[in-house]
Amino acid sequence: MTNMRLKRLVVLIAVMSLLTIGTVSPTPARADAAEIAIIVCASLAAYVALVFIGTALTHRSPQPWAEAPADLEVDGKRPPAAMRFGPRCRQSSTELTLLCW
Repeated sequence: MTNMRLKRLVVLIAVMSLLTIGTVSPTPARADAAEIAIIVCASLAAYVALVFIGTALTHRSPQPWAEAPADLEVDGKRPPAAMRFGPRCRQSSTELTLLCW
């Protein structure tokens, strides 16, 4: 029986908490135009900074000491093997090859 009483007590506390939170509302926040402008400008600056940081992390320029494709053609070296997808792969069996290099 005590387990049932505990469950009822928990439900009663939850319902009372929800009713209290739902009926008591805080005073509305007020902001003037200058504060809104500062918040908007800071938000836009943070968004642009995140876009630039994300772009810099995902699209880095090649290493300065790396060979360019033109250097490989002059030296007669073969370029490194690259992964190819789907239609660029040679289909050598009855099954579709999705990835090759």
